[in-house]
Amino acid sequence: MSRLQRRPGTAQLVLTDGASVRVVEPSGAEVVSVAVAPHRTELAAWCLSGDGRCVALFARDGSGSLIDLVAGTAAPLRAPDALPVDNLRPHWPRAEELVLCGGTSTSAFYRLNATRDGFEPLSSLEARKTYRTWTKSLDFLSIAFSRLLRVEPDEHRMIAYDFQTPPGALVILRDDVVAKTEIPAPRFIPELATDGTRLFALYEHEVHALDATGAVTDVYVAPEGTFLRGLDLLDEHTLVVAATGADGRSSLVTFAI
Repeated sequence: MSRLQRRPGTAQLVLTDGASVRVVEPSGAEVVSVAVAPHRTELAAWCLSGDGRCVALFARDGSGSLIDLVAGTAAPLRAPDALPVDNLRPHWPRAEELVLCGGTSTSAFYRLNATRDGFEPLSSLEARKTYRTWTKSLDFLSIAFSRLLRVEPDEHRMIAYDFQTPPGALVILRDDVVAKTEIPAPRFIPELATDGTRLFALYEHEVHALDATGAVTDVYVAPEGTFLRGLDLLDEHTLVVAATGADGRSSLVTFAI
């Protein structure tokens, strides 16, 4: 799970280590930092609202937090018990409109309640009527043989790993039109980002650019002595990566692409 993502609608970056959520400028200058309550288990999922206002974090035991980046506050928010926390499929166009699913358009849906402190059931019929293209896009992925890896709400994009037919495929989906792009999957599935056509795969010491055939077209090597922890694209020409040095200090590294 990537611990870095561009804040929707901005060039700012959102980072998390599970204990806090930080927003920084591409220069590294901090905009806001919000501490979250400790979780008993490791962080399993996070998602950002399409308006850039909120972040939700969920641990493997379902406990979580809703972070308001504008107000600088965090409140407890538990994931629905019926959904697999490590394979949540969120749709979050606005801060007050978070919908979660764990499967396809006929699966269980839940939406953030009016007080924003829990979830209430949403019928699959209502979900299909209200979010037509998103729910249709979910049907490209099987429940048992796929895993959602990344959601980019302002780009209306999702990246998933479909392993129904070995060795599997990396899938780019959209939630505003019913469209699907498949790229052959590498043997090891790393953290990923996309510009809509190419995929960028994050490894400990380098990033690989993959074309539509799954071939590696470019390799971006980390500065010596650093480990890479998360990635995203600032724009069509710039890749940004969160890096940690041997001394434990964090930094941002950019690559021209």
